Amino acid sequence: MLPLEGFGCGVAPTVPKDHVEGVDHLGFVSHWDKLGDLDLGENLRIPLVIGFQSDREWSSPELGYGWVMPIFDSRITQTEENNFELLSVDGYTIHLQRDAKKPTLISGGFWKGEITNGDTIKLWASCGWSLTYVKGKITAIGTPKGKTLTIGREDSGVAKDLTYDSKVLVKVEKRFNGVVTGLQVGEKHLAIEHVERPRIQSIEGKNLVAGKSLSLGKVSSDGIALKSFEYGLTDKLEPKLTATDQGKTPREITWDPATKYIMTDGGWTYEIKPSEKKGLNASIGRKNKSNQEELWFKDSAKGEETVQGADGIKKVRTWFTSGRLAGKTREIKEIELGVTRTVLKNSYDENGRILRSSDGLGVIRVPHYDKVGHVSRDTYELDHSSEYVARRNIKEKQYLEAINSAKNEYKKDLSLRALCGYYLNALHTPEKAEETAKLISCEGERVSVELLSIKANANMGKDEKLKKCQALLAECTSASKIINDTLDKLSKISVNSK
Repeated sequence: MLPLEGFGCGVAPTVPKDHVEGVDHLGFVSHWDKLGDLDLGENLRIPLVIGFQSDREWSSPELGYGWVMPIFDSRITQTEENNFELLSVDGYTIHLQRDAKKPTLISGGFWKGEITNGDTIKLWASCGWSLTYVKGKITAIGTPKGKTLTIGREDSGVAKDLTYDSKVLVKVEKRFNGVVTGLQVGEKHLAIEHVERPRIQSIEGKNLVAGKSLSLGKVSSDGIALKSFEYGLTDKLEPKLTATDQGKTPREITWDPATKYIMTDGGWTYEIKPSEKKGLNASIGRKNKSNQEELWFKDSAKGEETVQGADGIKKVRTWFTSGRLAGKTREIKEIELGVTRTVLKNSYDENGRILRSSDGLGVIRVPHYDKVGHVSRDTYELDHSSEYVARRNIKEKQYLEAINSAKNEYKKDLSLRALCGYYLNALHTPEKAEETAKLISCEGERVSVELLSIKANANMGKDEKLKKCQALLAECTSASKIINDTLDKLSKISVNSK
C-alpha cells in the first residue's frame, strides 16, 4: 500500500487508507484495523495497527498467516540490486532506491537513508522521525522529540517488547511453543486467539486445499471481542474472510486464489486490470447490486488519475511529471453522460507559482505575490467564452427559479441570500451581490449581505467603502451595531494607509 497524496511526513498518525477502501493500489485485499494508540506524550501518538493482505505469503509472528503488525513486523526487503521495499511501522509500503553516485545512500518518498556495516539501514525524514533496521527488521523508531522507541527481540528475532523512555509500552505474551497469546499495552490487556485458515492453491485452473495455517481469529479485552475474523471457502473453493468489529455488521471479502486479486467485498464485485509492468498501479473497478460503478486508476508515469464515483461522474486529473513543475496539477476534467467539462485549469510561471487558475464556471483567479513570493491578494476575472457563459446562466437560472417559486417572504429571502452567496463566493462578483441584496425584505439580513459585498469589492477604494457604510447607517438604524463595527474597522484601515 502506497502512501496517499498529502499524507505528510514520517510515521502516519492514523490507520492506513487505500484509494479504494479495502483494496491496495495493485488490486489485492488490504484490510486494516487499529487496536489502540501508543501515547508517547508531547502530543505524539502511534496507532497500533494490524493488517491483512491477500498477497502476503509470510506469517506475522504475532498474528499469523497473511497478517502483519507493522510496529513489530516493519521491514526492509531488497527487491533488486538497486531497489528496496519498505514496510513502514505505520503499515504503508514505500519503494526505496540506491543513489547512483553513492550506493550506500537510499531514498524514497519522504525518507532518506544510509546503509552501514552491511546489515544496518537508518532512515530519516525531514520532520524528525527516523527508523533503524538491522538485518531487515525494525529495531528502533526515533521521534521528532529526540526520543527513541526500541523493539526488543529474542534470539530467534521474534519481538518481545516495545520500550520508550525506559518504560515498556507493549509487552508480547507467548505460549511455550512461541504462539502469541496477547499484548499488554500500558494498562490494557489484549488477548489474541488464532484459528486455522485454509491455504488454497490453484493448479491448472482448479482450486485445491493445500493445507491449513494459523491466522488471527479474535482480539478481545476484558472478555469482550473487539475484532473477530473467520476464514472460509466459497462453493468454488475461493478464499473468504469475514471480519467483524464490535457492534458492527460483519464484512465478507473474497479473492482469487491464483492471482490474489480481490473479487467481492460486501455488495461490491470487483474487476482488477493489473499493469503490464510489475509494481505499477492496477485499474480497480467495482459494481454493486444497484449497477452503480466506481473506478480508480492512477498512471504516475503519464501524470493522470481517473476516479469515477457511484454517481457516474468521472474525474480526470492531470499533472506535470518532470522539471520544476513536477507534481503540480495541470487540469481537472469531469465527464458525465459523455459530456466533458473542464473544472480546473492552472498555468504557472518559471518559478512554479500559479499565474492563473480557472474553475468550472470560468472564474479565473489571479494571485498577486509580494517581494518574498507569498500571495498578498487575489483578483478575479470571468471567462466570457460561450461554454462558461452558458454554465453560469444555467446556475443563475436555478437560483432565480427558487426565488420566483418561494411561497412566502421568509423563503424568498433565503433564496435571495443563496443567490448573493453564489455571486460572492463562486463568481466573486460583489457588485451583483450588493445589488441583489437590496431585494431582501428583512432589513438586518439585507444590511448584513450588503456589508459583506462592500467589504469583498476589491475594485472599491476604502473611502468609497466608508461612504457606502455611512449611507447604510443613515438608512438603517436597526442594524447600527454591525454597520458601526464595519465603519470602525474601515476607518482604522483608512487612517493606517495614509
